[in-house]
Amino acid sequence: MSLIYQKLTQLLLIVLLAVSPLSIYAEQSSDGGWWDNFSLTPGLGFRHLGVDVTRQSDGYHGNISNAGFAQMVFSLNIIFNEFQLDEEGKVFLELNSYTSFLNLDHQFYSFSSSGDTNYGERVDVGTSLNGYYTYFLPSIKYALKLPRGGEMSASLGIGIWSSEFSGDMILTPDGRPVSGMATANLSISTIDEPAYMVNLKWRTADGWVYMMSVGGTSFSDEQFRYEIEEVSMIIGKVVYF
Repeated sequence: MSLIYQKLTQLLLIVLLAVSPLSIYAEQSSDGGWWDNFSLTPGLGFRHLGVDVTRQSDGYHGNISNAGFAQMVFSLNIIFNEFQLDEEGKVFLELNSYTSFLNLDHQFYSFSSSGDTNYGERVDVGTSLNGYYTYFLPSIKYALKLPRGGEMSASLGIGIWSSEFSGDMILTPDGRPVSGMATANLSISTIDEPAYMVNLKWRTADGWVYMMSVGGTSFSDEQFRYEIEEVSMIIGKVVYF
C-alpha cells in the first residue's frame, strides 16, 4: 500500500507542476480564473486494447486483449483547462487526463509459424490481465464551432501514462499459446511512461460527447518489454464546473 501511495503522490506532484504555471497565465487572461474550463466527461462505450509482452531473456512473446472490438468499458475524461492559441478561436492547448480499466482474457494465436500478428485469432487459454490506467496529456486541439451549437475537434496529446495491473500470460517463440502451457506472472506498476493519444470528438450543444480515441505507450522493466495500444469509441456527457 505504501508503494501505491508513493506513486499516487508522485502523480499528483507532476499534475500540480504542469498545471500551476499555466493556471497563472489563465488567471491573467480570463475573467473567472483557470477553473472556467474545468470539466468532467464520464462515458460508456466500446474499446479494443492489446498488450504485447516480450520476455527480454529469450525473446518469447505474447499478446493479450479483449475478445474483439466489443468490450464495453467505462471511462472518465478530465479537462483541467484549455488555452486559445490563435485569434480565430480554432487552435487550443488542452490539459487533460483519461482513465479507464482493463480486463483482458484472450491471447492472440498466430496461424503462421513465424508468429505473424496479422494472421490469426483470439483464443481463451486461461490467462488474464486486470487493472487500471491513466493518461495525463497536454494536447493540441483544432476545433470548429457548429452552426447549431456544439463543436467538432481533433487533438493530439503527448504526455505520460500511469497504471497498475497484474495477471499472467503464455509467452512462446512462435506466437502460438495453448491452454496448459507454462505462464509468466506479470505485475506492472508505472507512473511516468511516455504515451500518446489522438482524439476525434463531436460535442453537441446540450453537452453530449461522441469520441473516438487511439492511444498507446511502450516501456520495459528488468524482465519484460510492454507495448500497449488501444482504440475506443465512447459516448459521454460533459459536466462543467
